[in-house]
Amino acid sequence: MRANDFNKPIKIKLRERVGNRCSNPSCNIVTTGPKEGSDGILTVGDAAHICAASPGGARFNNSLSQEQIKSIDNGIWLCTLCARKIDHDEITYPVEMLISWKEQAEKTASAQIGKPAISAQTVKQEVAAMLSAVPTLSSTLIPNAHASVNSAIEQLDHRFTVKTSFDGDQTTYTMLPKENVEFQFKFQTDGKNEIREKFNSFIQEAEDFSIDASKVSISGSPILTYALEDSQKSGTGALMFQAPKHDAILKLSLESSNGHQRFDVDDVHGKIQVGHSAANFTGALFGGSINIRLRIKNRGNPGRITFDINFQTWSGCDINALPYFDDVHQFFEKIHDEWTLSIKTKFKGQLVAAYRHATTEIRDLAKRGLTITNYVKAARKFSEITREHIIFESCEIAPSDYHKLIEFFKSTTTSNKQFFEKGHIFTVDLVSELDESNVKMISDMNEAGNLRFVQQESDLKIFNKIYRQPQRTLFCHNFLPRLVNPASPIKKDGVFTVEWEAQEGAYSEVIYD
Repeated sequence: MRANDFNKPIKIKLRERVGNRCSNPSCNIVTTGPKEGSDGILTVGDAAHICAASPGGARFNNSLSQEQIKSIDNGIWLCTLCARKIDHDEITYPVEMLISWKEQAEKTASAQIGKPAISAQTVKQEVAAMLSAVPTLSSTLIPNAHASVNSAIEQLDHRFTVKTSFDGDQTTYTMLPKENVEFQFKFQTDGKNEIREKFNSFIQEAEDFSIDASKVSISGSPILTYALEDSQKSGTGALMFQAPKHDAILKLSLESSNGHQRFDVDDVHGKIQVGHSAANFTGALFGGSINIRLRIKNRGNPGRITFDINFQTWSGCDINALPYFDDVHQFFEKIHDEWTLSIKTKFKGQLVAAYRHATTEIRDLAKRGLTITNYVKAARKFSEITREHIIFESCEIAPSDYHKLIEFFKSTTTSNKQFFEKGHIFTVDLVSELDESNVKMISDMNEAGNLRFVQQESDLKIFNKIYRQPQRTLFCHNFLPRLVNPASPIKKDGVFTVEWEAQEGAYSEVIYD
């Protein structure tokens, strides 16, 4: 023991006068407990000097005698990490602050003597009991319950902010450190190399990962130990590592191959996670209908970009009022036509990456996207003609239903007029009336006339709902009819054949009623 070190009785007094906890109010961790696998004691606490024990140390006071330096008045009980901090930073941790810590820690310990510790589990039970007695639940009860649990858990280690959430039968603890926290992991031998690789990717490339809670133990923070043990009780818990997420902006545009045309996408607001050698940006385009993930390599080198279609955002919407539909359709068209992506990423107002990216590798996604947007365009045309109110539904579309609707769309949007050269002939079989009046009428015609053929169309299936197609009428203008075999035109089945010869300016057109 060095000359100015505290003796053992003083160390014990310093520790016990603060209830065996670190005196730093932002830490407050328990510093002593059983050593795993033995009957020994594990200590992560230390008796630190308020004024340094020797010249050159933090807060050294040469007016103090040797006895004063190693007295209980010059000591404060801290965890080993906080003790190391104050020994190397007298500016941040002046004498007055350390004395205040010590006094407050002793007052807190004194007030807790004879009182049971309030565990997070106790808080949960009390909140559940309280809620069961409330006849009408207010919208603030659940947030307040979470806040109470969070506060109770934070008492285990003030270096963390805690956020809890509950979904179904799963509780999620999110631990956000307020400062650098040192702790140790101990992994089972099984899968150790895989975990090492994932952890390295987490540090270097900010890649989130998770570990089966049953295969790991933690020391260095009671709050992490509590959360891990609570997860292990379920048998299905997991420990997740997530790099901090920061607000960032992605500027995205598409340029034609000749560089003469440009399609600008609105600023994409998202989150960026930064590692030592790479960063990851995640965001959503066009109201969330397309998700984007961008890997930014060191020094802004081109990384990997992926898009995911999320047309669930359109479910339940009128197809004529789908948010960002035109933008989404154009976006997929440009990618399909191999326009080039221009990408700029800003983080905290600074440009962190700017490069151009070929779209060849994401053309399959564009093809899938266009399949849906073309289908919607066809359904919109059907709705316009029939006045049907059609709702978008995210569902599987049979190829036959898809092609049938697309053919309908083409027939209504392309030019319906077809012109014929004079003398062109086409043949039509007609059914004779009982009195053969229609046969006589055609036989007597010696001037060009018009024909009208009405076709009853089959049903169309659009987004899993059956619709009746509108009546399709074919008009033929300026044709001269001529009976085939005029001496005996009518066959046994009552059918007679007519040749129609195109006259000057003859044409046909299709009209939907």
